[in-house]
Amino acid sequence: MTKFTKVVTRISISFALFIVFDGGVINVQDQSDISQLRGCTSFTGTISIIGTKLISLSIPKIQALQGTFTVQYNQYLTSFSLPDLKSASNLIFTQNKVLSAINVPRLKAVTTFNINSAPRLRALSFPVGLNSIENFEIADTAIELVKGVVASRVSSLGLLRNVNMRSLALPDLLSAESLEIIGNGRGNFQFEAISLSLLGQGNFKNLVSTYFPSLDKVTSSLTYMENSFTSLSLPKLSEIGGTLTISSNPRLETVSLPELSHIDEDLIIENNQNLVKIDGFDKLYQIDGKAEISGDISTALFPSLEVVGRGANVESSSSSVGCNGFDNLRVGDVKVNKIDCSLDADKKDYSDVQETITKSDDHHSKPANSSIIFDTQEPATDQKQEHTNTNSEVKQQQNIYIANMNGADKINLFGQVKGHKLLSPIWAFEEFHMLMESEDN
Repeated sequence: MTKFTKVVTRISISFALFIVFDGGVINVQDQSDISQLRGCTSFTGTISIIGTKLISLSIPKIQALQGTFTVQYNQYLTSFSLPDLKSASNLIFTQNKVLSAINVPRLKAVTTFNINSAPRLRALSFPVGLNSIENFEIADTAIELVKGVVASRVSSLGLLRNVNMRSLALPDLLSAESLEIIGNGRGNFQFEAISLSLLGQGNFKNLVSTYFPSLDKVTSSLTYMENSFTSLSLPKLSEIGGTLTISSNPRLETVSLPELSHIDEDLIIENNQNLVKIDGFDKLYQIDGKAEISGDISTALFPSLEVVGRGANVESSSSSVGCNGFDNLRVGDVKVNKIDCSLDADKKDYSDVQETITKSDDHHSKPANSSIIFDTQEPATDQKQEHTNTNSEVKQQQNIYIANMNGADKINLFGQVKGHKLLSPIWAFEEFHMLMESEDN
């Protein structure tokens, strides 16, 4: 009998401590509205704290929130606390201009946690360790440090324009569907995830360093733009399921992706002023889309590259640019048997053509750069009819020729491969036509 009494007592205590609020909507305007939650430990529904005159707000006892909790447009609110909260669906903090403290000391799991426009919020911490989070965004805050994120997986992580944030390390992160790190620390931001092996898409802008030593696969696109680091290294990355873009990184000197073998879409490397040598793609075999490389490039080496599905264009302001890095190239399903990079294409003199081009109208003028162009796109119908009298020998050889117009500071590539014209922009149609006419004459 005694044992039975003890069991009943425990159940009574349990019910007394665990109060469930299910299916409700609470719009909070002052502290009295919070009284509806007095003693509540689990809440399902919507709580909105919008446009209030509250200065400080604490909601104790609640351990679980299922639904959406919104704190928005509270111009006087300086501190907010959920001291007992352990798990939540959606926590949204937006446009709270004087909010300086968000306290969630026991929070372990949340589906969505967003903080936007909190210019006085300087710190965010999860003392017991936030080990489960799907969507995490911090934007336009004064946060300097984020502590306690130990999740092994996130769907999306966005750090955007947090001017005081200088670094974030996520050593426990193994996979992420999306990482967007842009405009933090006034361009002086470091981001690392040493265990990250699988990434959906990544967009990295205004960083001084990134460190992903374990990253093996990117299923979508990967973008590095306007960063200030001098080297980019992804030592284990083997496949990119979208486009790789490396653009406008003024201090970048070296790029190393030694294990990368396949890019499902495009390779774009452009406007990196100090990147003069591209030689970090030792195993890159196939680009299903196009390759666009431009800048002050003196060397572009792709020793294993055999397939470029939609053509390649290498343009350089350096007169020493070479094409020996494309020795194994196929354009589409056609193997390129020869790339001749010399003062004249196929040992022919085109100095008279250079003179003709130099004297051409302004709208046919050429940029002062060097270019190696592979492009399998068919020209438009009117262009195709205008330039059908191509040299038959070139048609048969299935070779690609690069002509340095008798020492001009530009190299153009053109040719014919199984009916596919290999063309630069519109002025290259005219150059190609003039070259072929010159050869025929």
